[in-house]
Amino acid sequence: MARIGGLVARALDHAHQNGVVHRDIKPANLLLGRDGHIWVTDFGLAQFTDAATVTGTGTAIGTLRYMSPEQAEGDRRRLDHRADVYSLAATLYELSTGRPAFPAETPAALLLQIARGAPPAPRSVDPTVPRDLEAVLLKGLETDPRDRYATAAEFADDLDRFLNRRPIAARRPCAGDRARKWAGRHPAVVAGAAIALVLLTAGSGAIAALNQRAYRAERDRADEAERRFYQSKQLGDLMIQISEEEGRSNVSFHGPRRRLLLAALENYRQLNEAGHNDPQVRAELDRATARVEELLAEEKAARESWRVGLLWFQPVRAELRLSPDQEEQVRQSFRVRGLEPGTATAGLGTIRDDLNLRGKIARLLSDPTARNELLRPLTGPQRKRLGELFLRCLGPMAFGDPEIVEALGLTPHQRQQIRLLQPPVALRLGPPFAVLLDDRRPGGIDPASDPVTLLTSEQRAIWKALIGRPFEMPW
Repeated sequence: MARIGGLVARALDHAHQNGVVHRDIKPANLLLGRDGHIWVTDFGLAQFTDAATVTGTGTAIGTLRYMSPEQAEGDRRRLDHRADVYSLAATLYELSTGRPAFPAETPAALLLQIARGAPPAPRSVDPTVPRDLEAVLLKGLETDPRDRYATAAEFADDLDRFLNRRPIAARRPCAGDRARKWAGRHPAVVAGAAIALVLLTAGSGAIAALNQRAYRAERDRADEAERRFYQSKQLGDLMIQISEEEGRSNVSFHGPRRRLLLAALENYRQLNEAGHNDPQVRAELDRATARVEELLAEEKAARESWRVGLLWFQPVRAELRLSPDQEEQVRQSFRVRGLEPGTATAGLGTIRDDLNLRGKIARLLSDPTARNELLRPLTGPQRKRLGELFLRCLGPMAFGDPEIVEALGLTPHQRQQIRLLQPPVALRLGPPFAVLLDDRRPGGIDPASDPVTLLTSEQRAIWKALIGRPFEMPW
């Protein structure tokens, strides 16, 4: 391990002499050949020391477990070639002891350990680690870059001295060194202790008052964090409630409902990632997330049933150019469930007037197996064309779907204007029948209220590609 570490250090010194800092040294970026040659790879995060950087102060660059304290703190002013020395020492520490220098699992805890902590002495983890090797590794892992090896070459030289059983340059830290470094890593604690001593001489009453204020401030911060957490959770709960109460009763709200549910899902995921100490709260978040995912699945199934429902209409089947065999398979899928598909002369009027037929079709389309049977005979292009016809049937309601909003890049003003063009009544059947049964719009969409007129020329081109070639709905 020490021999390999020395070779890597020599390679890094060559890079540093040419003005390149690797910034991501870790086991995965060191490739060992069968001949024992070691290769330093993946310079994807490397930076020229004399070049401007796009990484701003406060941004951590590198692999978290092996990055140096200055990388973890995003301190660009202190970041130089000695960060690679630290990362290599962290890698060799893990190879020597069989465990990482800092074992924390969460990113926040790991960052804190790297920036403020000191790794356990290697011999406390594995007593078989030689003392001189321990001293070399700990010098490479110094929190302050000034206390590490000044160059990767010096690191390699000390590893070579260890291998050749010569005295190493690194000095094992004494108790005084450890105390000094601990104080350097915890300046706030040291300052607080000094202030406490001064206050103690002034009187225990003043100390008690200071502690009480600090306690209240900490409690206020915790209460504020808790309040914001529950506000975010209540917002997600409200979005679910609105989508359940309003979305199902108003067909024109289906697109915004999906956007609302997607926003609620993202909100719950962020709260889950933030974590919470109360297991009951975490369980509530898991249940709420599962409920949103269930509602989104229902929404997807409803849209699929509406799209497949177009196959009941003979003009649609004709537009798809079904072969005689495909036509028979689709018609048979309707017949086995007690339905006779529409013909050229039986379509819109039958659907409008026969409530029993509408109910049967709705029950049929709610069955995933039945929907799959109806779609199975269709080819890929035919299914694509069916989707295009479905968008045509949706009319203004299509422009509320998150996918359409994103594809067209609709502005808030455009979305508001389009909402004004949506049907003014709550349509109970749902697309595609909602538009078809609106008697005030013979022939589908009134040209005077066509949302396409509100689009830019670029948006119209995208919309035209989404709905495909022209097709005049016979109703």
